[in-house]
Amino acid sequence: MTEQFPPPAPPPYQPAEYPPPAQYPPPASPPASIPGAAPTRRLSPLWQTAVVCFVGLTVSGALVVLSLFSRNLFVPLVLAATLISVAVGIYAAVQGWRGSQRAARRGAQGRAAAIALVSGAMLIVAAVAISGAIWIVLLFFL
Repeated sequence: MTEQFPPPAPPPYQPAEYPPPAQYPPPASPPASIPGAAPTRRLSPLWQTAVVCFVGLTVSGALVVLSLFSRNLFVPLVLAATLISVAVGIYAAVQGWRGSQRAARRGAQGRAAAIALVSGAMLIVAAVAISGAIWIVLLFFL
């Protein structure tokens, strides 16, 4: 028996055979199921966040206005407005952070820094709302 020099090359790597991925139909947008309805487009993350913040802060402001006209419900309404403002501020900060990271990955460092500064400002707004709630609790419950 003679040995070959160099030894024969191993067989080429063959990846495992997996079944083809399932082919699912694309999801239909809800208005597309209505006959004659126009197709819809999704909002960009920036506009989606802007709409959520606008609606949340409008509801919060409406609760504050209602609290001015109600003696019995002043504290609960202002605390509810504060909680909504805090939730909106944190949501906007998180979305801003995600948008900043997305912009930085695309190579737009200036835009990423501007978005990060604005999301930091939203955290300050949330902190001010929390401090307002603490003052209300201290004034009316102690």
